[in-house]
Amino acid sequence: MLKINGHTVYDLDALFDIETGEPVIEGKVVGYGKYKQVNATSVSQAKYQIACLEVHQLRKQAYLKESDPLYMEFQFDKTPESEQAWRDAVNDIKSRYPTPLV
Repeated sequence: MLKINGHTVYDLDALFDIETGEPVIEGKVVGYGKYKQVNATSVSQAKYQIACLEVHQLRKQAYLKESDPLYMEFQFDKTPESEQAWRDAVNDIKSRYPTPLV
């Protein structure tokens, strides 16, 4: 849930014109619930913050599943091969889920 100028919005896309892609309302945007980390001065900035949050969540899940086990193996082995496997997994995740551009 997002609040902007006293209005409650549940879908960020509702704040943008379908044809032009421009915000239909402007003002400070504050997030609640799953968007509690959003605190933006504009709708466009809020959209960027939400995109970053989504990428962060996707990366976090992928790190836990894919690269963390390889890191633990590297910590145990301390071999160059296990370190490279771990670093390759991290780089793969970062390329799969790139940080959004402004």
